[in-house]
Amino acid sequence: MFGVHVLRPSTSSACLPSVQKIKIESMAGDSIQLFELQVFSPGKDTAHSELDSFAKSLINNADISGTTLPGGDVDTGFSEIETLAADLSEIETIPSVSTPAKDAESLLSSVDSPADSNVSLRDNDTAINSSKQEVKPNQDYKCKHMFEWSMMDEWQSDRRDFDLNNLPQTKKLSIDRMGGPSADGTLCMTITVHKPQLKMLVVDLTENMKDLYSSNMWHHHTVLYGTWVGVQIAQRKYNLITDRVVYVHDCRKGELPTEWRNLGELSCDRNLINQADVVLIPPIDGLMWDLAWDLGFTCYDSEMFKAYSALFVDRTSKLEPTEALGCWISRQGYPERVTANLDDVLEMMREVFPRAEEIVFSPDKTANQTVEMIQDCRVLIGVHGAGHTNAVYARPGVTVIEAIGKIKPAYFRNINMLLNQNYQTIVGDRTKDMSDTDWIIDLKEARAALEEGRDNAAEYIKEHGHWRL
Repeated sequence: MFGVHVLRPSTSSACLPSVQKIKIESMAGDSIQLFELQVFSPGKDTAHSELDSFAKSLINNADISGTTLPGGDVDTGFSEIETLAADLSEIETIPSVSTPAKDAESLLSSVDSPADSNVSLRDNDTAINSSKQEVKPNQDYKCKHMFEWSMMDEWQSDRRDFDLNNLPQTKKLSIDRMGGPSADGTLCMTITVHKPQLKMLVVDLTENMKDLYSSNMWHHHTVLYGTWVGVQIAQRKYNLITDRVVYVHDCRKGELPTEWRNLGELSCDRNLINQADVVLIPPIDGLMWDLAWDLGFTCYDSEMFKAYSALFVDRTSKLEPTEALGCWISRQGYPERVTANLDDVLEMMREVFPRAEEIVFSPDKTANQTVEMIQDCRVLIGVHGAGHTNAVYARPGVTVIEAIGKIKPAYFRNINMLLNQNYQTIVGDRTKDMSDTDWIIDLKEARAALEEGRDNAAEYIKEHGHWRL
């Protein structure tokens, strides 16, 4: 048995109004999968013919069960497709390329890539319980959707490849966010190719770049990561390799955080935008915000995120053996989440480690200075705050311990998992929330976590030595 059930037409992307997404459920034998059908030419005539052909190709010569199509017959299925086509009829038509398909199996393989067809069918990695008809998302899919190299294929575009013989051309791209309090809606970016010689790519940071000049470590890394991803897509996905990559910003608004120097050449000269062969406007809101709150997904060791981290840390260098160091991430002087019993915490840490220090991160330190400051830390521990982002610079095998009180954050858990580090939470002070100060850290709970982190770091060094890899 093979059938198709149109679940719902989605709204058009805010970035790509000419692209329509349709969720469909297909059944072959005893297995059910959820796919996403993208229609790139949804004019009144082409939409009807494409969707009608799509349905007929799936259903032709197949045994259709009443549970597959609402109403239990082929006509009802075609009616759904026709209604869906009517819903798309007001969207502007763009050039259509037909999709040959002799049967359901060949259709599924022939529309796998939008580069080959104006219709693409993409398995969204969602596991479905066929007996209960319940969609159960794979726990790792959402993290993979944003933080592995395969995420480049997830970005939708309003056009196919660049035609270097017909310039200038602008490609608008978008990707759906994970959902949640700080990760809702769609991310957008644009790439414009002006000249075919591809000598200089300019990243335009002059407009509407949220958190671009923020001194908060987490906030400005969200912009750094989003910008880096945009450049990777231009270079790796579209082969727009240039001799220079220049990041142009408005110096009247402030000075970029020091980490930007690790990305490449910086400039305040807006004339470079007009002189560029390629201009990239990266996502305005950083992809890392999708990691911020616990949405029920699990991150994992990511080669892509570790490549980002390698911008700041030479992961092929060898560390000199030193005595184990426990590091407390300071928030002293901040208006919230300050530790009232810090002296007691540090005294306890010195019983667990040969050395223990309070680490004060400062926005005026370069990435290299921060790396040197924390390279001996076997454990980083502290109350929830942006200082935990500095784990990006830490040695492999490090354990990061976050005291969260009544907060439910996932920021640092997820980046630690992406970097293949160890991560633990402790309550710390169960009476405190995000805006509270004078936290009283539970010393017994903290000590147990520190001892476990110390032992984990020792095991890592025993297995891997002192290499950063």
